Amino acid sequence: MLQLNPGPMRTASAVIGLFQPLPWVEKLCDSVKFPQKHVRMNDPRFFCAFLSVLLTDGGVDKDAEAEADEQITLSPLSPLARLYIYALHGCLCEVAFTSAWDWCYTHDYKLTGHTSLWALLIYSSAIFFMEGLSARLQQQHCPLPVRLTMYMLFIYLWEFSWGFLLRLCGACPWDYSEFRFNFIGLVTLEYAVSWLLAAFIAEKHVIRYTLKIRLKK
Repeated sequence: MLQLNPGPMRTASAVIGLFQPLPWVEKLCDSVKFPQKHVRMNDPRFFCAFLSVLLTDGGVDKDAEAEADEQITLSPLSPLARLYIYALHGCLCEVAFTSAWDWCYTHDYKLTGHTSLWALLIYSSAIFFMEGLSARLQQQHCPLPVRLTMYMLFIYLWEFSWGFLLRLCGACPWDYSEFRFNFIGLVTLEYAVSWLLAAFIAEKHVIRYTLKIRLKK
């Protein structure tokens, strides 16, 4: 049986006794099965309890922590929240792209980009549908070049569809008629590389990390 030298134990207990009673005293006393009212902080038995708690992970109640962790549930972002993120990403990219594109021709260091409120709806819905397309293509183990080609074709189809509908209402915010390889001013092959890059960023960063976001319920 382990026996402690009473001299050092009393000294340490006296040091502990300098502190005022703390809220964890009751828990400390319960850990060694004697009532708090019969114990003083300079009592050697309190010092033994103090050592006991330190040697058992600081007296942390692991069961209580595990139970608390189980009660905290995390949920993915709702479709509406993801649409919001995709809309902001699309408009930001369009402003940056138009700013850089105009600079190549005008060398205007104001770097004034432009977009339309219609872009919020167009980009958010496009990337949202790309979620499902990306998941299906990756489940079929399609290589990256094939996926990017499919994304680009989808983007052209999406841009043409929205452009056609908005032009019927006199609200189409873009016109590619000045480009050589345009089709009725709604789409143009000159943007093919740009759409490939946009699709790559969307799959590898925007969609990937947005789907990983978890919020506490």
